Amino acid sequence: MIKHFKVLNGEATDKSRLSHIQKISLIILNVLLIIAAIIASCLYTHFINIKQRNMNANSFASTVETMKQITANYIDTEKGYVDNWAHYIEFHNMDLSQALEYVRDTNTNQDRYVHFVDMQTYTAYSVYSNSGDNIAHCYAEIKERDSETDRIFIKNMEMMFDDGNDESLLLGKYRDDVTQLTVVSVGTRVTLRENGRDIDYLLLRLIPVDSLKKAWVFPVAFQSAEIGMITNTGVYVVHSNSMKDDTFIDLIRSYNYPDDYNKADEFAAELAQNENGLVKYKNSKGEMCYWYYSAFDNSSGIDILGTIKCDVLDTTENNWIVVLIICGVLILLIIIDGTHILMINRQLRETAIYAEQASKAKTQFLSSMSHDIRTPMNAVVGMTQIAKKNINDPQYVSACLDKVMLAGNHLITLINDILDISKVESGKMALSPESVQINSLLENIVNIMRQQMNDKNIKFDYYAHDIPFDCITADGLRLSQIYMNLLSNACKYTDKGGHIELEIYEELNDCRGDNVRLVYRVKDNGIGMSEEYMKTMYDSFTRAERSSISKIQGSGLGLAIVKQFTDMMHGTIECQSTEGVGTEFIVRIEFPISRDMTNKNDISGIQAEYTKSEFEGMRVLIAEDNDLNYEIVETMLDEYGIICDRAENGSECVKIITSSDDNYYSAILMDIQMPIMNGREAAKLIRQSAVPYVRDIPIVAVTADAFAEDIQACKDAGMNAHISKPININNVLKILRQIRSKEQK
Repeated sequence: MIKHFKVLNGEATDKSRLSHIQKISLIILNVLLIIAAIIASCLYTHFINIKQRNMNANSFASTVETMKQITANYIDTEKGYVDNWAHYIEFHNMDLSQALEYVRDTNTNQDRYVHFVDMQTYTAYSVYSNSGDNIAHCYAEIKERDSETDRIFIKNMEMMFDDGNDESLLLGKYRDDVTQLTVVSVGTRVTLRENGRDIDYLLLRLIPVDSLKKAWVFPVAFQSAEIGMITNTGVYVVHSNSMKDDTFIDLIRSYNYPDDYNKADEFAAELAQNENGLVKYKNSKGEMCYWYYSAFDNSSGIDILGTIKCDVLDTTENNWIVVLIICGVLILLIIIDGTHILMINRQLRETAIYAEQASKAKTQFLSSMSHDIRTPMNAVVGMTQIAKKNINDPQYVSACLDKVMLAGNHLITLINDILDISKVESGKMALSPESVQINSLLENIVNIMRQQMNDKNIKFDYYAHDIPFDCITADGLRLSQIYMNLLSNACKYTDKGGHIELEIYEELNDCRGDNVRLVYRVKDNGIGMSEEYMKTMYDSFTRAERSSISKIQGSGLGLAIVKQFTDMMHGTIECQSTEGVGTEFIVRIEFPISRDMTNKNDISGIQAEYTKSEFEGMRVLIAEDNDLNYEIVETMLDEYGIICDRAENGSECVKIITSSDDNYYSAILMDIQMPIMNGREAAKLIRQSAVPYVRDIPIVAVTADAFAEDIQACKDAGMNAHISKPININNVLKILRQIRSKEQK
């Protein structure tokens, strides 16, 4: 017994030791995970900080660019005054005294002063006089000093004086010795008449620097920013409080590279060569700042210069709360049973994958349908417009309406597929084989596309030959989509005046059993495709990146739809294309030969089997709030002798039917979405009536609500049948015939 106890105790000790090791390992793992989470959070926060700082800096640069544009517009406006004055003075052959008097009288802004500068002597005559003296000597003094800055100034004056120069150059800054103001100026050349001969002057409009500064207003985010103007050599034109020293280059050298002048010279070269730039340097207070400069134009030699302290833009901080939350969540997850968490995560992953697959299937399906709706819709609108223009030609209008019906029928079929939610949610799209007449199907497609080709003046040749078996078993809608997409793409990517060939024929060689191979060839001389794009042309949402097709509408799903449906039908598709030459597609699909010669692709309207005599005198109550919808149904039924009454909402429908005589109405055609009371609520009240005739009257839902759950909701409300909009009159007559036959028994 003692020995046995020792053995058990030894096993327990081993298990305890193993458990202890596991706990220590788990703790170490937890600590490592927490440390890793903290490091990752810090790195991520740092990355976000850098990204935000760069965004702020770019935003500041954009703001300075805006200020530059405002300044340029301001200068252009001031230049406009000068140009107008010069034109008027020259037109009236004024002399200097007359010109001074004219400008003095027409200068509405008293803060603007005007100089006429003799460019031979650089003597200026001002419209403003100080103690009777209106002669300004500042330009002659600048010319005489002949420093590097002064030479740039004089050069700009000479450029303004040049007859061939129309640019809005800016002279600045300098002090006007007449007004004692620090100014910048804009100007142009003007010719005055003196003593019977023409003398050219430089007409300058002086802008006080303080007035220019008032145009610079930063948004709230950059209220502490400052702005000024410099030449591309760093000489101040207009400087702010932070722009100290004699030049901007001297400021950079003094407070950033006091021991290395070469660095400042390198920046000076960069400033002279580049049109704009964003740099970081200390200001005169030793504060690190962003400095953004941008040239007004290539010839002015003047840059706008904005500055803001770095700490204003570096506003983001490490969010330690986020770090603590992440660590807390990690600790919580570690405490919770790991196996259970793994199981939940696995279930979540499976659910997410399933949801993603369903979403992709739904998106792809809906996008595909949307892509194909546009083409027949164009035929509907186009042929309707043509019919309106030829309203006096009944035969031509009838032909147009037939084509509208063909396109409309194609739209209805596509919409019905879109509403088939079970296909979308399952991610599957099953083919629906039926008897299809090839010539009829191709004729419908050609009729839909012909108008688009006529609009682009495209020559269109259509060859249908060697078709011994016109009737095959195939999914007519999917086959039509394949053919329509290829022909539509050829039309879209072929320029006006181009050429498209469409050929279709059958092959019998090597076919399985009682099958035939249908060959469909589309060739165009359009823009073609590159070899690189052809590698991915069947992928969803792919389009060639070229300026020549940037304005062509399309979702990039056309060829993906063609490839998907061709593969589903076990067919093949070949493509040959050369950029600038054209494209050719050949689709080969094998189909069983059908002995049923019924043309299921051609819905020509009312079938001959319905006659007026079998519906004559029948009366129905139509619950419909839309006037146009009621007019359509009433007109269709009136052709068969059916009398229609209208209720504009569900409540009115209930009142009319309950107050009518027995057997007065044969049926109710009930819309669903109506004001006051909807169709389902009205049907429930009618079914609750104590009068047998009212309670048992057939109610047919006629509505655009065509989802499976909508149909079931109508049945649950007591309705006998469901017809989806847009209305196919054959479906209505089929139900009314059944109702009439029961009445006659």
